[in-house]
Amino acid sequence: MLAFAAPNFVLLQGVIIGLGYGLLAVGLVLIYRTNRVLNFAQGQVGVIAAVFLVKLTADFHFEYWFALILSLALAAGVGGLSELVLRRLLPMAFDGLERWGVDPGDAKRLLGIIEQRCLVGRTGATWQAETVHALQRRGLSRGAALRQMTQRYVEHMHTNEPVHTWPAA
Repeated sequence: MLAFAAPNFVLLQGVIIGLGYGLLAVGLVLIYRTNRVLNFAQGQVGVIAAVFLVKLTADFHFEYWFALILSLALAAGVGGLSELVLRRLLPMAFDGLERWGVDPGDAKRLLGIIEQRCLVGRTGATWQAETVHALQRRGLSRGAALRQMTQRYVEHMHTNEPVHTWPAA
C-alpha cells in the first residue's frame, strides 16, 4: 500500500518507465558480460525505432499497433545488421586483406574506423546533421549554420581524423 494517493495512470506510467530502464540495464549487463566492453550504443538502436514509430504514427497516420510492430522489426534488423557487420564481416574483411598482402597495421586502422562508426553510430551525414542542429540551437539561421558546418567539415577533413571522432558544434 502506498503512503500517498496517486492516480492509477501515474502508477502505470511509473511501471512502464521503470521496465524500460530495467531493459536497458539488462542489455548493458549482457553486452558487458559477453564482450567485456561497456557499450552504450544499444540506446541508439532504440532511438532509431522510437523515432520511426513517431514518424509512422504522427506523420504517416499509421495505426499505433501496426507502427509498433514495424518499429520493433526495424530495431531487430538494425541490431542484426550491426551484429553481422561487427562480428562476421569485419573479421572476414581483415582476413581477406591479410591474404592480399595489405599491411596488417593499415587494415586494422581502416577496419577499426568502420567498426567505431558502427559502434558510435556517427557517419559524415550524422555529424553534419548534429552540427547544423547544434548551431541552430545556438541561434544561427539555417543558412549560416550550413556555412559554418561546411567550414568545420573542411577543417576537420584536413586533420585526417575519422569523422566519428569529430566533435559536433
